[in-house]
Amino acid sequence: MMDISIGESLSLFLPEVIMVLGAISVLMLGAFDWNRFAPIFAIAITITVAFFTIKASQVDAKAFSGMMQLNAFVGYGKMLIVLASAFVLLLTLHEKRKFELPVLIMLSTAGMMFLVSANSLLTLYISLELMSLPSYIMAAFDRDRSKSTEAGMKYFILGSIASGLFLLGTTFVYGFTGAVGFDGIYDYYVTISSDAESTAMPIGFLIGLVFIIVAISFKISAAPFHMWTPDVYQGAPTIITTFFASAPKVAGFIILIKLLLDPFSELYVQWQQIALAISIASMFVGALGAIMQNNFKRLLAYSSIGHVGFMLAGVVTAENEGVQGVLVYLAIYLTMTLATFACLLLLKKDGKLIEDIYDLAGLAKSHPSVALGLAALMLSMAGIPPLAGFFAKFYVLIPLIKTEMYSLAVTFVIASVISAFYYLKIIKIAYFDVQNKKLELTASPIIKSTMFLGVAFNVLYILAPAWLITAAEAASLVLFK
Repeated sequence: MMDISIGESLSLFLPEVIMVLGAISVLMLGAFDWNRFAPIFAIAITITVAFFTIKASQVDAKAFSGMMQLNAFVGYGKMLIVLASAFVLLLTLHEKRKFELPVLIMLSTAGMMFLVSANSLLTLYISLELMSLPSYIMAAFDRDRSKSTEAGMKYFILGSIASGLFLLGTTFVYGFTGAVGFDGIYDYYVTISSDAESTAMPIGFLIGLVFIIVAISFKISAAPFHMWTPDVYQGAPTIITTFFASAPKVAGFIILIKLLLDPFSELYVQWQQIALAISIASMFVGALGAIMQNNFKRLLAYSSIGHVGFMLAGVVTAENEGVQGVLVYLAIYLTMTLATFACLLLLKKDGKLIEDIYDLAGLAKSHPSVALGLAALMLSMAGIPPLAGFFAKFYVLIPLIKTEMYSLAVTFVIASVISAFYYLKIIKIAYFDVQNKKLELTASPIIKSTMFLGVAFNVLYILAPAWLITAAEAASLVLFK
């Protein structure tokens, strides 16, 4: 891995620079009353960023004096983030919202891209805030709705607590290691381990690690740090909830994996127990919490918590195959989530987007193609073969068995079976319940295309899985050189 000059560093981080400058340009378009061009320009910028990200992903280097890093693992995360953001921006085209929404999405996306590239706790924190601050505003975007403003306030308060915990953890780590860079933190552990007079890792250093893990767990809505998720998912406008449920999850997971398997890799025994507990808690909180929900967005919030638990199980293995499985899971999770929210954006009742799951009654009779697509997505989320969701869980479950984590593997399967109940419940309502009032379809070909593209991916994934597995394998190998 090479270390490069400032000029070369800027050129490698051209995607992030374009994204930030693009956000400012979209803001200027709005300021000059060219609002109708803002979403289209934002999408064009994001697609451009995706092309530059592919090129930057082929580089293995440390930039800005080692504070940022580029490699295949980082590039994989960036591509998922940019693609998710591009699809969300596409979905915004049919909504008559203020031009500030694309600006906030682009700035948050830039923060995520910087986040996964971070090679220092300081750059990680700054990127985390750049990602989070626009999100707090977006959660409260519908100022005239009390639930939206409440969601924004809850998200801001709990997000601020998470940021404070991260800074506290960083203080502990720096106090004992004298470093905030990932390389310096790792070198400290190696030095301590080689010291014959040292018998144990300083407890303060471990406390710092715990605080950092807890802070990142807040960001990915892992239990028991998930308390903001259902309220924010329900209160925020559906299009914004779509964004929250997709790109930030990827960014949070990528940086969590990087932290645990890079600077803290030699502390596997210590962090494994924490990650294991959070994984099991997330699985069951997600599975049991969703059963009691009638609001579709709250149900999907608990569903996302459950998926976080399943993915964390792969991280617990600290093995290449486990991480590879998580990376594949992330990509498949994105397709399922974006397509499901596209379905929510597609269906209306009395001129308003549906939220109650019982509003889906009779969907199979009134709109059979949408019902079929929704059923396929629910079955995929439940992990029913031969859909993509089954393979996502399969790729994580096999490493658990190979590493002889049989208890966690059994827990994984039990939680999956429980979660299948509420996915099948949605299918039952759509196909067998009596319809009270016919649902309307949003006249948006973009939303319809997004839904059916996601459905097609999940149904046809079994025919050509190799390309995604190969990309995930190349990314995960970077961490295990």
